[in-house]
Amino acid sequence: MQPIDREGLISNAAETGNKILTVEDHYGAGGVHEAVCSALALESIQVHAIYVTEIPHSGKPDELIDLHGLSANKIADKVREICA
Repeated sequence: MQPIDREGLISNAAETGNKILTVEDHYGAGGVHEAVCSALALESIQVHAIYVTEIPHSGKPDELIDLHGLSANKIADKVREICA
């Protein structure tokens, strides 16, 4: 993974009430969420995540994306939850 833009993350977080949401279409371990959390560990920024948490099953792509919370509607729901 390329070095993460820590200053860019801090700047962008300041524009969103110090809240960040990462979305990954795989497990959370070793992904973008961990990298963002590591880069911002000393900051007062809330980092939320959506990622696959269980073993995927067979199904249509749209069904699987929705099942694992990765659809546009599920992401929008998470954003509303974070902003509430």
